[in-house]
Amino acid sequence: MAEEAVDLTKSIERTTEILDQINNQEDLERLEQELKAAWGPIAEMMEADLERALDRLNGDPALQPALQKQTAAAGRLTRRNPEVAENARKVMLSEEVIKELEEMQAHAVKQLAKSKARLSVVMVQMAIQNFTDDHNRVPFHGKGEDVTMDCDKTLVDILNGNDVSQNLQGRNYLGRIELKDGGAFDPWGRPLRVVLDVDGDSKVTLPEEYGRKALDAVVLVDSAGPDGDFKTVEDNLTSWSE
Repeated sequence: MAEEAVDLTKSIERTTEILDQINNQEDLERLEQELKAAWGPIAEMMEADLERALDRLNGDPALQPALQKQTAAAGRLTRRNPEVAENARKVMLSEEVIKELEEMQAHAVKQLAKSKARLSVVMVQMAIQNFTDDHNRVPFHGKGEDVTMDCDKTLVDILNGNDVSQNLQGRNYLGRIELKDGGAFDPWGRPLRVVLDVDGDSKVTLPEEYGRKALDAVVLVDSAGPDGDFKTVEDNLTSWSE
């Protein structure tokens, strides 16, 4: 295994050297065969089993310094000449592998967005719960029945301590949450929705699309998910379910 790692390291290092010599299409055509040969062992691994190849490359500490330099060289080429960088990628990898990599990347981006949305939902839910524990009321201007609202700037200003008329100690309950236009949004550009226990009975009712079931809670938070539609609950991210 150590011998294989050394061979792969040499392959990656040689690829880096070649990428740094490419500035235009003429350079790429002149160095095409050398680039293909240098990256050949990696390309063969990817052709045989892409997921296993990526696990092998990313999981071997001995390869990481060389891979980081190769990634940096590819980035420099992209900044110099994006079109030539894309052509170089086609020299190094087959169309099938490139397509599979793009599909894997798209899936990873979607999963990351869902993870970020779930984290934001939990952070807002915890912030409101902690505020309520400290103030014996939910962070809302007014009285009456429970209210459903966007996690907008008005609510965020209370939770992060900007509105000291409501948040008397000026405590930041939200931490370093990502904000947009002063409000808490999901990664797909829609504000998070909250249901607040304004009447103080420690119960809130789920929105209609979830069946209007009453839950023992002072706040519920959800995201409309990738499709931006709260009514299609299958892709929603919620504070009350896994």
